[in-house]
Parts: sequence; structure tokens; C-alpha cells
Amino acid sequence: DQEGANLPDDQEGANLPALALGEVAERAVCSFYEAQRLRHERERERSVRQNRSRSGSPARWNRQELYINTARRADAAAASRRHLADHPEWCEGPSQLDEASLREIVAAQHFFDVDFEDVALAPEERRSEDSFINASSGDNADSFADVSEQFLLDAPRSAFIVDGERLDYAEEQGASRTESSDGRSLVERDAAEANRRQRAFTRRLVAKVRDCLTSDCGSSAAASSLGPPPLLLRAVSTALSQSGMASLERACEGLQVAVSGGQQQLRYELQQLGSVAPSGGHGPPVPTWELLLSVRKVRFEHC
Repeated sequence: DQEGANLPDDQEGANLPALALGEVAERAVCSFYEAQRLRHERERERSVRQNRSRSGSPARWNRQELYINTARRADAAAASRRHLADHPEWCEGPSQLDEASLREIVAAQHFFDVDFEDVALAPEERRSEDSFINASSGDNADSFADVSEQFLLDAPRSAFIVDGERLDYAEEQGASRTESSDGRSLVERDAAEANRRQRAFTRRLVAKVRDCLTSDCGSSAAASSLGPPPLLLRAVSTALSQSGMASLERACEGLQVAVSGGQQQLRYELQQLGSVAPSGGHGPPVPTWELLLSVRKVRFEHC
């Protein structure tokens, strides 16, 4: 059996139990991590030549280390193999996916895993530059505690659907503009009032996300009053932002283009699925949520 014979010279995962993924899926995992290794080794070489140390950009340095370090890369590849093994229909049978599609799945799983792992790390150890609101960091901090700062920035400029309820600030303000006698936007008429409404919308959105994440984390009143676990809120609010969208776009192997003009529509969906059996069917049911991210760019004339 020659499956996995194309492993890089450092023998990623050689000390881990083998998973029978099939030749195509194994190639997808190996080629993805080999490409990451080569890319980040080149980045590290440039950093060294330009005398840029870890202290200058710890997130970039840590991200490079994830792929340059053999043991860390092997751990990440093993997680990707487990993910594919949980979905055998992707790797074999009539619905088997091709290598490029499997590589995109591996990339998306891995990039989101890195983001989710980062929420539990100290800032100097993270592989991204995402940051989160501290409960003691000022006005309204309690209601925004442990929420991704990028999520708060994106809240008024994206559409969200949380447990079936649509929250779209631009859509709401568009209706307000239609109702105004002179057709001007609220920002044009009263900037202070526009800022107040924007903050109120963001608080409402955060509260809705908290409720969605709390509803299946414990049935007691005490659990509900405490809200969702902080790390869960950090992970989900990161995914429901441009940070999550960037991970999704990076995972796509199609041609990446930058468009000029037109409209960009960002939509994030969060849905509670209840408690489901864990992968493999072993252990008690675990609370589960589904996240859907989509971007649509239309009416642009140049790219």
C-alpha cells in the first residue's frame, strides 16, 4: 500500500496512526501543507534578510512558525486528515471530490481552526492580529466583552441572519432614508443621531448572537444569565467578520480578482442546530451551531 508515499521529506504525521483517506485525499492534504511550508519559508527568509525580528510582527512570525516547524505542521495536517475522515463520502464512492476541491476543504478547515485556536492564546502567541473587547476597556465594554473588534467594525456594513432573524443596518437605514422628506441619508441630516443608531444596532446584533450561543450551553437560569462561554463568543464573532471571510477567500483556489466600483454584499448566518452526537458517535451530544458566510460582488466595471 503506497498511500501517503508523497509525504514531504520530513515525514509529516509519520508517528501518528494512519487514516485510510485514499490516494486523492492524501495528496490534497500533503500538497496543501507543502505549499504552506514553501511559502512561509520564503517569507521567513525575506524577514531575516531585512532584519525584521519576531518582536516587529509577532503574528506574522508565529504564522510562519506554524508551517516551518515540522511538529506543528504535522499536528495541523493530522487535524485535516481527521476532518476528511469524518466525511468519507468526500474521499470515496460516487460523490468523491477531486483533489482541488478537497484541498479547498482542507484549507478552509485549517484556516478556521487556526482562528479558533488563537482565541485561547495570549496576544503575543497568536497567528493573527485579531483582538477582543476587554470587560474593563471602557463604555459599553460589558455588553461587548469577548467580542471580536473586527466584528464590531463590520456590524453596520454587513447583513446578518441569526436564528432566522435578519439584521441589516444598511437595509434599515435605507427605509429611513425613503421616509425622509428630502431623500438625504441620516448621516447627512444628523451625524450624531446616525452614530447613536449604529451603536444601538451593534448592541442589538451582539445581544442576538449571545442569545443564540447561550441557548444550548445550559438550561439553567444561571447559565443563561452568564451568557455563552467567552472562548465560544470570541471564536464565533471572529468567524462572523472579515477575518472569517478572509479565511474563506484564502481557501478558494479560483482566480482571485480585485474589483473596482460596484457593490459588495457580505452576509453572515448563524443558526443553532441543537445538540448532536460528536464525530465518531462516541460521547454525549454536544451543542452545535452552523455558520454560513457569503460574499457577492456585482455591478463593477473594472477588475
